Amino acid sequence: MRHTLLVLLLLAGALGASAATVFNVSIDTASLAGTSGNLNFQVEAPAGADPLSIALSDFNFDGALDPLDSDLCFGDTPCPISGQIGVDPTVSFGNDPGQPPVFIDYLQPVVFGNLLSFRLVFAGMALDNPTSPSPGATEFRVLLLDTAFQPLLSSDPANGSIVSFLTDDGRVTAENFSAAGEADVSDVPEPGGAALVLLGFGLLLVKGRAFRLKQIA
Repeated sequence: MRHTLLVLLLLAGALGASAATVFNVSIDTASLAGTSGNLNFQVEAPAGADPLSIALSDFNFDGALDPLDSDLCFGDTPCPISGQIGVDPTVSFGNDPGQPPVFIDYLQPVVFGNLLSFRLVFAGMALDNPTSPSPGATEFRVLLLDTAFQPLLSSDPANGSIVSFLTDDGRVTAENFSAAGEADVSDVPEPGGAALVLLGFGLLLVKGRAFRLKQIA
């Protein structure tokens, strides 16, 4: 019985330690409400970076989305972006249009409201089967910009991000650069294989107990 409890505890620990690939992001934009600006998503990766996809969904915004420029992707060609914010349920970003370094961005003109929120799901070889040694990290950045394209609500001196996500060595690391705590980033751990192992182990315990009771009877 003690061995059983130990195994269960170890598996539970494995569940808790699972690296997050899903993140919920919310940004308090009340201080910008009523002003025009831009919502900017950027993907930057070095040459030969492991393929990565980022799906943005559950987009909620109480401001106004202005018409997009005809070119969603100000950067590499072909553009590794599909879908449109406010139109499609999911907008997908990629980092693998070719071997050269990647820099792409999606620039959405807006009139800011009080709150912005969305979900990000990271997937691909960069997480499932990363190259070792790493060819370099892919970074996904979220920026709020004014009409002169200057960063808002950010303490990031390098890129002006309000939040960013760095994917390297099979892990995603989130960083919050909001100047006064305007952004909230919460990871959603996915149990994956550990959950299946735990379920299978539980079924074996039940089956073994039933077999022993049958023998006693």
